[in-house]
Amino acid sequence: MKKILVSTLFLSLFLILGCQKENNEVLYTTLPEEAENNIEQIQEDNNVEQTQVDEFTINFKGKLISLHDWDNEVDLDQVFGKPLSQDIVELADSFTGSLLKKIKYDGLEMELFSPLGNGKNFWIMTMNISKTGYTTSKGIELGSTDQEVKDAYPDIKIAKDGRTVPNNFAYEINDDQYNYLQFEIKDGLVTQIKIFHLIP
Repeated sequence: MKKILVSTLFLSLFLILGCQKENNEVLYTTLPEEAENNIEQIQEDNNVEQTQVDEFTINFKGKLISLHDWDNEVDLDQVFGKPLSQDIVELADSFTGSLLKKIKYDGLEMELFSPLGNGKNFWIMTMNISKTGYTTSKGIELGSTDQEVKDAYPDIKIAKDGRTVPNNFAYEINDDQYNYLQFEIKDGLVTQIKIFHLIP
């Protein structure tokens, strides 16, 4: 009877330990795959965030503001502080009834557009930088060199604005959505940055 009891206990213990080993192996083989999937998802999310920052974005103290951002989604006063001035004008001709909001901060002038029938919310149409402290998404600011601009934007071209003075010209980059980024260059340095959308 003792032998049967000892044998039964030994067999039970063996089965319990064997099952635990199998369970541990299952856990061990599935956990790295799940972790790998999580890492891939994190990498995909980071790539999405990086692609959202395009050429038509400015960085001010770590805050990113882009062309076409709506003022009801981005708190401009929280980012830039209280504006020096702000005016709203009604447009005429082909944009009759639409509104244009002009906002001036220290070193930054903006124009925001509200389409006909809206009148409450405005999207950013122009950002004109005239002071250091504001950078493009690729780190160019007033005082950056001609070469730094070309290194940051290898496909950039000289703007066709009719100027022929070698030490006073503008670089320009644009996309097929009528968005533009311009750098005014004087004596080899950036003196003004303008990001704007042309409504066709």
